[in-house]
Amino acid sequence: MKKHDPKRPKVDIRRRAEERLKELEPGAPVPPEDTARLLHELQVHQIELELQNEELREAQARAEEVLEKYIDLYDFAPLGYFTVDEEGIVREANLTGAQLAGAERSRLIGRPLLIWLTKESIPAFTRLLDAMKGRDSVTYCDIVLTNESRHVHLTGTETSTTAVGKRHFRLAMTDITELKQAEERSQLYCDDLARSNKDLEQFAYLASHDLQEPLRMVTGFVDMLQKNYSQIFDAEAAELFNYITDGAKRMQALISDLLAFSHIGRDSKLDDDVDLNQVLHDVLRSMNRQLDEVNAKVHCQRLPAVKGKPALLAQVFLNILNNAIKFRAKEKNSLEISVTAAEESDGWKISIRDNGIGFPSRSAERIFDIFQRLHPQTQYGGTGIGLAICRRIIELHGGRIWAESEPGRGSIFHFTLPAQNL
Repeated sequence: MKKHDPKRPKVDIRRRAEERLKELEPGAPVPPEDTARLLHELQVHQIELELQNEELREAQARAEEVLEKYIDLYDFAPLGYFTVDEEGIVREANLTGAQLAGAERSRLIGRPLLIWLTKESIPAFTRLLDAMKGRDSVTYCDIVLTNESRHVHLTGTETSTTAVGKRHFRLAMTDITELKQAEERSQLYCDDLARSNKDLEQFAYLASHDLQEPLRMVTGFVDMLQKNYSQIFDAEAAELFNYITDGAKRMQALISDLLAFSHIGRDSKLDDDVDLNQVLHDVLRSMNRQLDEVNAKVHCQRLPAVKGKPALLAQVFLNILNNAIKFRAKEKNSLEISVTAAEESDGWKISIRDNGIGFPSRSAERIFDIFQRLHPQTQYGGTGIGLAICRRIIELHGGRIWAESEPGRGSIFHFTLPAQNL
């Protein structure tokens, strides 16, 4: 289709015809060639007008189609859109916004938006308007609507200025009700969990403490019986007394470890400057006799300084080194232990490697659970709490602990301390 050229000069047929008539004598006939030419130009002009009208109709149809799509996108957008003036009067709103407010769109137009806000949300909305009028870059707030107490997030931007100088603002409203409810449920769960953990810690502390006294009485009376009446009892009775004594000692060790486990984190401030080199040195010095007895050699790299509790971090080294001694490979000439540190993107990783008997890799997580043992009590002593204490201490410092091992190939215990503790 031939397009109309808007730059082509328009032909004023009537004006040209009148000028031509003035040149003729009154009553003189119009020459046929002029009549034909004017008629031709008139026909061309008529066709041009028809083409223009056709193009205008097509452009109007396209514009109406685009407008319809825009209206659909605007009205059924996942966000509520409001146009308000400087007084907060609603000048325009989409259907989503009307649904969030719980009102017909016609009822919103011309009324203050704060009518549909809870009383507690009005100050926040007023501050948002003031921020937009002041062209503040931070123009958002969270408010609550009266409609079903919906929580919404508002973001505001200036859109236009009217002919009389009034500024209009566009508000984008996002429904965050489900998010708020999830946050509240999560907070309630966290509060319940914290309260439950506190109760359990208190119970474990009191139970462990209160169990110490009757246990001491049992072991005390057994000792008295063995000392004062040993000549009366035969060998079988003496063996039974030994069983009682051994059981009581194991129970006492278990209670002591449980008491220590429950006490971790109670009133602990982790803001001391801790030199891990000094901590490890003190631990090795206290274990010097045990290490000598098993011909252990400990190789240490330079360790970092951190923020934490020296006594707790010392307990981690102590428990892991005691495990290395306990689960050493007795057929080997010496126990080899190495302690290294590696700086990572988010902190430090401390690794303690030994050449002991190792354990199946499938048990690498289980060994850190309380009271979990991989060997019978008769084969290796202990209460099964030592590594659980290590995990609790490291997690209290904001790190994590894990182990790698295979039977007969030794073990490596890793624990991390976050960068902010450096």
